[in-house]
Amino acid sequence: MWKIATALVTLFCFSACTMLQPLSDLSGPALAAGLKPGDTVKVSTAEFQALELKVTTIDTESLRGVAPDGKSYTVPVASIQHLDRVVPDQRSTTWIVLGVLVVAVVAAIAGSGGGGSGGGGGY
Repeated sequence: MWKIATALVTLFCFSACTMLQPLSDLSGPALAAGLKPGDTVKVSTAEFQALELKVTTIDTESLRGVAPDGKSYTVPVASIQHLDRVVPDQRSTTWIVLGVLVVAVVAAIAGSGGGGSGGGGGY
């Protein structure tokens, strides 16, 4: 029972509920005002690169960030064709948390039931 609950909690912790928020104004000043260090973004460039980066710095000329593999990138603002900010999806997260709790409660109830003996009929 606890193994199931632990597995479900672990699964939940490693499944981030996120959604993509596209940024429509890709000008340098708009990006510098709309992004901050620590934001995670998905960038498509004019050179057909698709990158997922954690922003380290942003200014009106370039976006600098680190990819999940640890490699650092500097992307000139002029080459950005599309940019999405990765943001938590609170609605999905709420439903997943509730689902995990319900399954954990059901597992706990099912695991704690019955260790009794089935009485035999006597004459």
